[in-house]
Amino acid sequence: MEIFVSERKSVIIIDDSESVRSILTLWFSEKKVDVISAKDGAEGYKKIKEKHAELVLIISDYNMPNMNGGELFQKLEEEQFGNDILKILLTTETPGSHLLDFKNITNFKGWILKPLNESKFTKIMEKVGIFKTT
Repeated sequence: MEIFVSERKSVIIIDDSESVRSILTLWFSEKKVDVISAKDGAEGYKKIKEKHAELVLIISDYNMPNMNGGELFQKLEEEQFGNDILKILLTTETPGSHLLDFKNITNFKGWILKPLNESKFTKIMEKVGIFKTT
């Protein structure tokens, strides 16, 4: 299953951890998916605005300085910007509904718990249509 990968070729990884950005960049690169990265939600927001036409997925950490992932997704939703881009949050703890009602975020596909596992991550990316199923 493939989604927009024919027209769009990039994902953006937004995480304040350089090691998380590096490992995800490696995994996407191995699948021939281009990666844009940002160190926090504020930088990610600017890059999303600039690179919107090529983005198919936003993967954002929840807990970050300057703008967390929930705030980023809420800001995009309020502006009705990026509704055509899939959205996934990374977190180290099981999220509670008190953080933000993600049912109201267009194209929100869920949470991935850290630490990241390549096999589980690959299955999730196949399920949402970013990676081709083999």
